[in-house]
Amino acid sequence: MTVDGEAVRLKSEADEPGWEVDPDDEWGLAVIATGGRQLKLRREAVGMRAGEFGTAVGYGEDMVYKIEGGKRIPRFEYLDKADEVLGAGGLISAMKEDVKKVRYPKKGRDLAELRYGTIRAQAFPPRESLAFIERLLGET
Repeated sequence: MTVDGEAVRLKSEADEPGWEVDPDDEWGLAVIATGGRQLKLRREAVGMRAGEFGTAVGYGEDMVYKIEGGKRIPRFEYLDKADEVLGAGGLISAMKEDVKKVRYPKKGRDLAELRYGTIRAQAFPPRESLAFIERLLGET
């Protein structure tokens, strides 16, 4: 493909390994599916086809369909460029916070939450600390 006389290679599936959604992560699947649906609705609202939108954001049409279908996790630069191209005023870029969480495996997020909770528990008196950790682990 050429843009302004220069050859440009669109980013495709092969360029981005590891950006699939974990099928066991229900929350992650919901976040990515909802984000993809919002991207598609905004793209259609401005009258753009997937191919021309892909060209505008620097990705292939197949990747646009996968992101909109909730099959791929969008990169931050994709969200920023989509926000700009679709004139969303920062609403699409705001998805980055949730997308960042989904990017890490569910087990990793759970461990990070547990670690943060145990650090917080150290600030409590011993009896309250034990109760807090038991609640965190779901043992009460």
